[in-house]
Amino acid sequence: MSLGHVKSLLASWTGYGANIVVMFFLSPFVVHELGHATFGLWSLLMSVTGYLGLVEIGVRASTGRYVNYYLGQGRRDRVDAVVNTSLVFYCFAGLAVLALSAALGAAFPVVFAKIPAELSAQAPGVLLLMAANVWLGLWSSTFGQLLLARNRFDLVNVSQIAALLVRAGVTVAVLWAGGSLAAMSGAIVLASVVQLLLNATLARRYGVRVTFSRRLASWACLREMFGFGVWSFLGNTSTRVIFYASATIIGVMLGEREIAYYSVGLILIDTGRELVAFVCRVLTPDLQKQAGRSPGDMGGRMIAAANTTMLVAVGLLGGLVAIGPAFLRQWMGPDFARSGDVLVIVSLSQLGVMANFACNTTLNAMGHVRLVAGIFAVEAVLNVAVSVLLVSLGWGIVGVACGTAGPAVMCSGLVTMVFACRRTGMPIGRYAAATAARWLPAAILYVPLCCGVHYGLGFEWIDGARMPMLGWGVLLMQIALCGLLYVPIAATFLISREQRAAVWKGLASLRCRVLCQAKRFLTPSILPRKEARRRETFFDPPHRGSRRA
Repeated sequence: MSLGHVKSLLASWTGYGANIVVMFFLSPFVVHELGHATFGLWSLLMSVTGYLGLVEIGVRASTGRYVNYYLGQGRRDRVDAVVNTSLVFYCFAGLAVLALSAALGAAFPVVFAKIPAELSAQAPGVLLLMAANVWLGLWSSTFGQLLLARNRFDLVNVSQIAALLVRAGVTVAVLWAGGSLAAMSGAIVLASVVQLLLNATLARRYGVRVTFSRRLASWACLREMFGFGVWSFLGNTSTRVIFYASATIIGVMLGEREIAYYSVGLILIDTGRELVAFVCRVLTPDLQKQAGRSPGDMGGRMIAAANTTMLVAVGLLGGLVAIGPAFLRQWMGPDFARSGDVLVIVSLSQLGVMANFACNTTLNAMGHVRLVAGIFAVEAVLNVAVSVLLVSLGWGIVGVACGTAGPAVMCSGLVTMVFACRRTGMPIGRYAAATAARWLPAAILYVPLCCGVHYGLGFEWIDGARMPMLGWGVLLMQIALCGLLYVPIAATFLISREQRAAVWKGLASLRCRVLCQAKRFLTPSILPRKEARRRETFFDPPHRGSRRA
């Protein structure tokens, strides 16, 4: 990972860090203001809305792919055609989104019969507003791709943070005023308008130069984008089933209150998943450009991306398994103790999934989107089938978590790795020795250490009984200690000798820069002037000689 990639990753983490901070303070407020039942309905509506974005039929993914692909080939005319075709297509896709949301709103009370009528009555208005939000997001994504093609992740995050602040502020105001779910949806739409305007403005100034004209859109370009996008659409459909089917299954079979417990259990996992996914996202534009120029050493790039991904994933998931359940109880209240079981089950499965994020990214960059879509489709079918079976056997939300975890490890983990190694010509044994042989010992060592920190520092003896010590101070101390323990483990197992040398070299360079800036800042301004006069007198013999004469 180059210095530019590191800067892009830090910018992405900064933007997402703002998301985490807002979520940390806003989520408990929303849950307690709405109540468990209404919050469960809100989570269900957000899950249903996630399917509405499928109307773009993969054009969003193909836009990003072909913009970078044609930039790699130096064909600017094709870049103009791709961008304008996607914008025109989204105009018609938005109308389809509104029509689908209206149909879903009409059928909602029939499909989810276990939800009370007074709650179901809010669904049609919320779905229409969220459809408008999806429409705005499609346009915004095209302008964002022009910035990402220039690796301006910092500017993309500027617009995301601005939209986040608008959304959080309006949501708090709405809930304090006793607003409905429709008013909360209006806050999301307003934030999307802000993000669209900022993305469009920044893209025209700092993104890839594009000529905007309806005449540059063409059916030929759309057909080419569909060739990639249809399979990306299948993959996105399967991914949405994987992420959103759980809430739908719980809503149909168990009721809206169980959705709240399950959704809260996944909040920390989704947060961690996004943080790790950013590692591969910052590499995606360059991988796509490389695929446009020449395949290159894609296997070596895949190994480097996988090791960088697991450097973040092992530390994050190990902490979630050990401290996550206690964190949820302290954060959301003791009523959500059951959410910790969901958190632990899915977190353990994500170790295998995140280890092969780089394989998925490499396959997409090389154009093997059909293969990726097929893998996700199989995972989605298994996810739904196993989840329904376990819930019917009385496992409840734990059964849904197991139904999500098992297929994910098998498909997104093992199967994706096998096919990625074959397509890149990388022997599976060599790939496993370069990746799993490094992160697996680190995880086996780190997870028990985190559990020891939690159970050693998080409990006390009261009247002969071992009781948990509650409080943010104890949790923060545990998190800090786990972070310190992870540093030597990561340095030993996950960072190579060359990477350690590069890190020390970068730190030494940074130290020199800081010292030079500090010296320049702390030195009085009169001293440089005296030094300049002294050097001028010393190095000017004629002038010095004339004075003596």
